[in-house]
Amino acid sequence: MPRALAFVLTALIAAAIGFGTARFVEPDATASTEEAAGPSLEASVLQTIEALTDSVRAKQAGLERIRMPQSDEEAALRRLPYRLHLERGRALGVPPVRGESDLRSHLGAGRLVPLADNEFYTVKVLEHSSPFITPQTADLLAEIGQRFQAELRKSGLPPLRYTISSVTRTATSQAALAQINANATTGRSSHEFGTTVDIVYTKYQYVPRAEDRLPSAALPDLDAPLTDLLHMQYNALAQGYWEHLAGLMGRVLLEMQEERKVVVLLESRQPVFHITLWNPVG
Repeated sequence: MPRALAFVLTALIAAAIGFGTARFVEPDATASTEEAAGPSLEASVLQTIEALTDSVRAKQAGLERIRMPQSDEEAALRRLPYRLHLERGRALGVPPVRGESDLRSHLGAGRLVPLADNEFYTVKVLEHSSPFITPQTADLLAEIGQRFQAELRKSGLPPLRYTISSVTRTATSQAALAQINANATTGRSSHEFGTTVDIVYTKYQYVPRAEDRLPSAALPDLDAPLTDLLHMQYNALAQGYWEHLAGLMGRVLLEMQEERKVVVLLESRQPVFHITLWNPVG
């Protein structure tokens, strides 16, 4: 068991038993009452904590079974030329976005739609791009999330969201980014068409589910803290095993690339999959 988890569980057990004794045993209760209530309460708390530990261990084992990125997979994710991203952007996206007025015009006409956190992905605070994409690209991102989570289920894992770090850029923002990011192209970028996003392959986030909770029959007031602790541990595992998850995401993207749904570029200087809509999904 990870040392941090062991520490948290030990502290929680101590707090829970102390809380339970104070709640269920009145100050003037007899010693025999304490002896009768104490062990039963402690056993219930320990059983709940054991269930939490077993759940975390099971998820850790599931993550360890996922294959990390292989060299041939990484090579395949770099195989297609960048010009294909540009070609598909020009064919399926909006005209190169020059500035905010273009963005407003495309949004008003429905050629671009807002990109926001959902069950499949979360969007980082964007500094050099705007959270707007074409509707077909939105469909692509949803399918990526669906396939990724389906693969997680095969390993007995809960759903995880991937992270998007860059979306649509204006010509101005692209030029500004090129001044500080050597990985950013100094010419036309596929990010200017509303069909390209960057997926961070090191960051994943647990998606809370109703079934992922640990109710305590003896201490119902601890239901929420125990469930929060469980969710926190799932997130910690997702961050600790990001290489395994990156391997899984890479294979999902490779499969979709073979189906000509997405063009992928595994970048060298940034921890991202640079992806562009290849053909409309569905």
